[in-house]
Amino acid sequence: MIVLYVIGVICFCLLFRFVLMPGYEYQEKAGYGTIKLPNKYGIFKLDPAGTYRFIASEETGGIKDSKTGEHIDGDIDAVAWNDRYVFFHISSKKVWEVNKDGISYYKPPPLKRFGILDTKTGEVNTYLTLEEAQQALVELGAGTLKLRSVEDFFPETSGETHPFEFN
Repeated sequence: MIVLYVIGVICFCLLFRFVLMPGYEYQEKAGYGTIKLPNKYGIFKLDPAGTYRFIASEETGGIKDSKTGEHIDGDIDAVAWNDRYVFFHISSKKVWEVNKDGISYYKPPPLKRFGILDTKTGEVNTYLTLEEAQQALVELGAGTLKLRSVEDFFPETSGETHPFEFN
């Protein structure tokens, strides 16, 4: 059991070092697909099958929740944006936390998570309900942004129908 945990930690560290930290230049070269967002951000497919998509900055790599400091390491399955704000839905986010004794444990994610990334400041607010996110967008002056499946924006799947609904 401990060996599997150590292997998992090593794999995550390698993933973080070689994929999330370099930002999206690596992903563009790999050719798995990129959705270019404002101010040097993007959504990238981590594998050719497109089963994992994440947001990253060209300059700083992966993004973090501004309140909790947690990396947004979940699959981004829907997105909308304007010249400043990116509104997104995270379909599955694995969160590992460490207790006061230094023991890591898996914390199950809530069922629905929405986020808003301010691409000018880098601030990210996540774990919002759809209603809270829509209200925050209005308060930020971003107006109404309608989420669409990320697959609608990748070249190899654009033009196909990828309905995005909240269940």
